[in-house]
Amino acid sequence: MYTIFIEYRILNHLKAEFLSTHYQTVQNEARKAGNTYTFLKGTDQADIFVEMLTLDSLEQYEEWKKQLQTDDPAFLWQNIIPYIAGGKHKFHMWAFQKPALSEYT
Repeated sequence: MYTIFIEYRILNHLKAEFLSTHYQTVQNEARKAGNTYTFLKGTDQADIFVEMLTLDSLEQYEEWKKQLQTDDPAFLWQNIIPYIAGGKHKFHMWAFQKPALSEYT
């Protein structure tokens, strides 16, 4: 099981539009792709948003990374890139997994 962690900062003057029009679409599609999905807003940095979803394999994650780099219109988050301060270069996505204790002994 892998946790995909996504972080970006929405331009302040576009935040209301982002939340009212694009958030729901991304949330629905991300839930379809992953096992669980969480959407969070920063408390001390209100323009920062974090999304977390779980995947059974890294295949979908690797595909998303390729889509982001090639401006593929099929990229799940493509429609929010214009809302992100710094554009696609400031859309951060990482994959994590629980470490096995045997890796460290």
